[in-house]
Amino acid sequence: MVAERSSPASAFHHPTASRGLTMHSPIRLMALAASVTLTLAACGSSSSGGGSGGTSGSGGGAGSGGTGGTTSIAGATPNGLFEIHYITGATSADSYAEITGFMYDGATADQVIWEKKTTDGSCSLYQPRTPFCDACATGQVCVDTNVCRTPPSKKDVGAVTITGLTGFNPLDLIAVTGSTETSYNCLENPSIPPCTVGATVGLSAAGSGDYPAFSVQTQCIAPLVVTNSTVALQSGTAFTLNWTPSTVAGARINLTFDLSHHGGSKGKIICETSDTGSLQVSSSLIDKLLALGVTGYPKAYVTRLITGTTAVGSGQAQFKIYSDLEFVVQIPDLVSCEKDTDCPTGQTCLNTSNMCGVSCTTNADCPTGQTCSTSSNSCK
Repeated sequence: MVAERSSPASAFHHPTASRGLTMHSPIRLMALAASVTLTLAACGSSSSGGGSGGTSGSGGGAGSGGTGGTTSIAGATPNGLFEIHYITGATSADSYAEITGFMYDGATADQVIWEKKTTDGSCSLYQPRTPFCDACATGQVCVDTNVCRTPPSKKDVGAVTITGLTGFNPLDLIAVTGSTETSYNCLENPSIPPCTVGATVGLSAAGSGDYPAFSVQTQCIAPLVVTNSTVALQSGTAFTLNWTPSTVAGARINLTFDLSHHGGSKGKIICETSDTGSLQVSSSLIDKLLALGVTGYPKAYVTRLITGTTAVGSGQAQFKIYSDLEFVVQIPDLVSCEKDTDCPTGQTCLNTSNMCGVSCTTNADCPTGQTCSTSSNSCK
């Protein structure tokens, strides 16, 4: 079976106690470890121009893993991931663009494989599989059945410059170099959008050592605005996501439902579609995901993105601009909780799932019509 892995750039966030729309927490580089050396003094406008080139595309593919006898994969293919991430806060003053980048020397070493089970329209149901290896060498991890891989390192690709940003044109990134790895960041926090929507934004790297110079382009996008007042799912009912569509032809929308991330996700619905303003998830897929189980603070992640890609030696570099929002999904009879006082009378907050329920050791502890689940010690 072909195994589809999640994008290395994707991230899931710990739930909060709030309901409805929640925002990503700002990640600011205000302090650096003593062992880290800044190879540039600041991140800001440069007197030297930045080149542009490469190809602009949209979306992002997922890699696959194989099976067989135990095989060591050294990992030597350049894999660049440079991003402009729109952080949407409660007010415009809290909203800004975060700029980061890495050039890995090989494929990412994902230790959970997400296998596609069912597809309906633009959406698919995925379930996780944890691979097993008889043994991996020191420093390697198991990424598929008896397949070990060395996690990639972040490499120096020389000076990196971004062009096309409002007020920062060109913009030099800071190379943050530790004992063995280099990453690229920016202490500037441009407002969003940090560029003219639809205009070209370019990234160029001067190259260093084994890594040649390269340049890549993409387009500026507007911040994502979802127009649903809430995100709610129920059995037997399709769900429609609505948003203000993009004016940039290459922009895409990703929607992920993860309803059971506490204690390990049991499944996800992942959708990808054109940025037209509307996406429907079928009742069939929703029923299959609900049947796998839910826990407190079920999440929906919505992302607008556009990605440019260019060759770098035997590998590639991606330059992605994206805007994302996170919702707590409303599900009938599910009450999420942090403590017992969040729950209705007669129920407690089940610590393993952050949801209100009746704890039990036997069926006799449960209300009529429910049984005691031995896996969660709660009535179902």
